[in-house]
Amino acid sequence: MKNVSSILLFFVSFILFSQNEAVTTIDSLERILPQVKEDSQKVNNLNDLSAKYQFIDAEKGLGYGKEALSLSKKINWDEGISKSQLSIGANHYFLLDFPEALEAFEEVLKTTTDKAVRATTLKSIGLVYSSQSNYNKSLEYYFKALSISEDLNDKGLNSKLFANIGTDYARMGDNEKAIQNYLKALKINEELDNKIGQSLNLQNIGNLYFLQDQEDLALDFIQKSMDINEAVGNKKGKIYNLESLTDIQISKSNFAAALDLTNQALFLSKEIKDEESEAYESTQLGAINFQLGKNQKSKLAGKKYFDDAEYYYLKAISIHLKMKNLQELALDYEELSKIQNYRDNYKASLDSYTLSIKYRDSVFNSENKETIKNLEDQREIELRDKQIELNNLTIETNKKVKLFLIGGLSLLAIIGTLLFYQGYLRKKNNEKLNLLNLELNKSNKIKNHLLIILNHDLRSPINRLIHFLQILKTDPEILDEESKNGMIDKNMADAEILLKSMDDILLWSKAQMAIYGPKMIVVSVESLFEDTKDYFTYLKNIDLQFQNTENLYIETDKDYLKTIIRNLTINSIKALTDISDPIIWKAWTEGNEKYLSITDNGIGMNSEQSSPLFNDQMVYNINTGFGLHLVRDLAKSIYCEIIIESKPNIGTTFILKFTP
Repeated sequence: MKNVSSILLFFVSFILFSQNEAVTTIDSLERILPQVKEDSQKVNNLNDLSAKYQFIDAEKGLGYGKEALSLSKKINWDEGISKSQLSIGANHYFLLDFPEALEAFEEVLKTTTDKAVRATTLKSIGLVYSSQSNYNKSLEYYFKALSISEDLNDKGLNSKLFANIGTDYARMGDNEKAIQNYLKALKINEELDNKIGQSLNLQNIGNLYFLQDQEDLALDFIQKSMDINEAVGNKKGKIYNLESLTDIQISKSNFAAALDLTNQALFLSKEIKDEESEAYESTQLGAINFQLGKNQKSKLAGKKYFDDAEYYYLKAISIHLKMKNLQELALDYEELSKIQNYRDNYKASLDSYTLSIKYRDSVFNSENKETIKNLEDQREIELRDKQIELNNLTIETNKKVKLFLIGGLSLLAIIGTLLFYQGYLRKKNNEKLNLLNLELNKSNKIKNHLLIILNHDLRSPINRLIHFLQILKTDPEILDEESKNGMIDKNMADAEILLKSMDDILLWSKAQMAIYGPKMIVVSVESLFEDTKDYFTYLKNIDLQFQNTENLYIETDKDYLKTIIRNLTINSIKALTDISDPIIWKAWTEGNEKYLSITDNGIGMNSEQSSPLFNDQMVYNINTGFGLHLVRDLAKSIYCEIIIESKPNIGTTFILKFTP
């Protein structure tokens, strides 16, 4: 008879495919796969294949799951990533790689907000813990999944969760709660008209009543399960029913009835080519026939039963050898040895028992399999033990020499590591000193440049203002009214320019410091042009024109760009040869790029004159002035490219290019 863990059936599906569905559709899916584009449809196809293969070839299913995950990440499809991780976890589960399965399922919970996917994933995690006999943990996840699935009114998932919760309670010995949950699952499956689900629930309830020695109730529920399986043609389910009925008949010592039921199950197992069930039915037939033989009046009278018992155990052995199921092989040979010993066939019994020991040891140490050769006489074993002892002494001596050598090498390694670390620290300190020196040099250059600017660009207008004030104070009579008004206008203009120049110098100084930076916002070009008009209102004879037909907006630092525009405008005014010709500002777009330009009719610029815009190593001086240096540094800060188009005696165009 099977133990409690093996007679209770539970739902292991992670995605709603049955094994029969996998067999019927897998070929068509693989055939169309190379023709599908690399999009979400292909991800779904790969996950379908992964889900179907988990029942028949989990290694292959795992490969399809990983391929689906890679494609989902490539096309940046979050839902596909979650489904792929679910497929990967399912196949790891069927490969009994539980840590990898849990890791994959936890990734799903991190990436998905879909409640249905989360519920399925929580159920899957519970299933992993249940398979590891950690029932407290599995129930925790089952109940979390149930809370979500009940909110979603997903009755199909609810029935599976109640069934698995019932199985866990049964394995914990709480049969009352187990039956309560199986009945809840049964009620839902009846509402859904899910015949397969009903048969499994009825089967489990019957098995639990059998474990509680309530055979009449057990027979009633198992028979109902069998009626459903016969009606829908579920042969695998019927095999489970027959196995449970066999256990009941054996417990009642009705061996003839048990023999008939097991033969029916064996016939169905062969029909659906279920070798695992066929092997189990063979061991049951062997055990039943052995018992029937012992019940006869003499060993001679029971010969036919004993022959059949040996035949069926040998049949089970051949299947388990094919399946490489070492644990079952150990049990098969042990039972066969008992039959042979009972029949006084001591030599065969010893051989079978020896093989049973071999396979039992192989279960616990697959790398050190026992064979018949291990059963040597005691003298050979003693000689071998002495040789092993001698070898151990040699190994111990070699180990001491090895440890001495390792100790010496370790000491050298420590010394080398310390020297290397000392050199590393020296190198890092030198790098820090070099960086500090560079920053100090830069700071000194900035201070020198600032002094030159203050000396050149600010001193001249201040000198003119002081000179005018001295005249007014000492010799006011030398100025007529017209000269006086002219000088007042001139000095007021100088004062305004001086103030704006100081603003520019402060802005440039900030741009040179790491703690300040541009603040990028969306700025209307029209507002920049209006600001420029206002700035140059004191220049009555200069014709400034602005063209902004596209009504552009630019993402930039408004103050930085205003200063650039002002300085380029001043530069163009200085270059004018005929003040009647206009200075024109334009704004336009080309593709994704936006442009501003200013054009004058001056004498043009040579490479030396324009070099301050492109050479940030160039030192400011009286000849180069401050304007182009300022334009260069500010444009660099707001990621603006400056282009110059200049022709001798025709004029110069400065172009500001903004790339998103």
